[in-house]
Amino acid sequence: MEYYSDEPIRNSLTRICFATYEQMELYKQFPEVVGIDSTYNTNKGKYSLFQLLVTDNFGRGRPVLFAWTRKEFKRDVVWILDCFRQIME
Repeated sequence: MEYYSDEPIRNSLTRICFATYEQMELYKQFPEVVGIDSTYNTNKGKYSLFQLLVTDNFGRGRPVLFAWTRKEFKRDVVWILDCFRQIME
C-alpha cells in the first residue's frame, strides 16, 4: 500500500490518500481513462471521500485510489491528483 498525507495542522489530519498494490496494478492494466467521484459528509468527521476509478475490460468502474479531505476546494482536488501521479509512477 502506498499513501500520502499532508502535514497535520494542530494535530488534525486534513487530507489523506492511498492505493493498495492491487489497485496500482489495476491502473497499469487500464490507464486509458480515469474518473473521479466524491461524496461529502458521510462520516463523523465530515470528511469528503474521493475515489479515482478506471474502467476494466468488462466496462466496470474499479477504484484505484481513495482520498479523504476536510474540504472540497480546488487545491484539495489538485492535491489528490498529485498524490495519484506520485503513487502510480
